[in-house]
Amino acid sequence: MNEFPSAYKIAFQDIGREGAVGMNATEYLEFVRHAGLDEDSFMPVVPVSQAKIWEFLKEYAPGAADAAIEKVKQRYPGFNLEKASWTNDKDWVKGYEDIMDPILKLSSAFHKKFDGEIGRERFETVPYKKALLYLLLSQTSCFRYWGTGAWTGYAKEICRRGMEALK
Repeated sequence: MNEFPSAYKIAFQDIGREGAVGMNATEYLEFVRHAGLDEDSFMPVVPVSQAKIWEFLKEYAPGAADAAIEKVKQRYPGFNLEKASWTNDKDWVKGYEDIMDPILKLSSAFHKKFDGEIGRERFETVPYKKALLYLLLSQTSCFRYWGTGAWTGYAKEICRRGMEALK
């Protein structure tokens, strides 16, 4: 992640630069691909309990994932998607409605507007690209993790601009 570039500089000063190369994830994957490894060489990384959703996801259609998640919750009563932080003890949603609600509304409005459209040409339109940009910008977990202050202000403004782009 590129959250704290200055911290990377300090880390490289602390460990020294000899024998160490700083790179982001994309650069690393390109490096190992150039070394002769391909995607099949990597061990799959799957979030905890995600396989339970795949048990019930039989089609890729609007609402299919929601239906599968409901079935998972029926079969596995303790299953939830709201405690997915790095500590697994913090609720992802509860207490963060002021920031999560605008993000969820933007996502819902985006999909309501564009999911039914058919054809590749929709991806080339300025309104689609602009709305997609704001949707993707809103999806960073930083907004939720920081919780209050400037970061939530940024998120709300991104969502406001995204909703404006959808008009």
